[in-house]
Amino acid sequence: ALMLEDFWKSNRSSIPKNLQQQFAFIGDNAVIAHLAEQLGHGFGWSMLLVLSAPPSNVDILDFTDNGVKGISTHDRTQAGAKLSQKHGFKDLSLNIARPLVGDTRFGGIVRSVGDKIVPVACNFGILCSVGEPRWRSKNIRGADAKVVASMLRRHGDKGPNNEIGCLTW
Repeated sequence: ALMLEDFWKSNRSSIPKNLQQQFAFIGDNAVIAHLAEQLGHGFGWSMLLVLSAPPSNVDILDFTDNGVKGISTHDRTQAGAKLSQKHGFKDLSLNIARPLVGDTRFGGIVRSVGDKIVPVACNFGILCSVGEPRWRSKNIRGADAKVVASMLRRHGDKGPNNEIGCLTW
């Protein structure tokens, strides 16, 4: 995480444009970047979470009173699938998501701050994590249903805050 933060600061032009766009909200905002650093280098960890996420299909979205939980499977048809499976990227990304889902001492703080600052990214991480076997029995609160609904908007449709969908379905 620290290496990714340093790489962002020192060699940003080497980062692909689509990833620059995704990470710029935190990396280019001094206040948010400082807060993320105070919360244990959250910017670097969020980059690592995105980069380590294996190609997956969300097979089930379970909407309950306790939030939305997704159950996913490894998409073996995508580029990089064999590499991600060989190196255990799913377990890595789930370990990185522990503070986000509240499975650490200060996890509640990380989740609360993430919900306020980057709600789509935060809830997407939660959605793709809490339905996994290691957390199902802990009854961890799922993602916010309204945020998940905004992710699933049809292409071109905008929500009440001008957000657009970011998932294909």
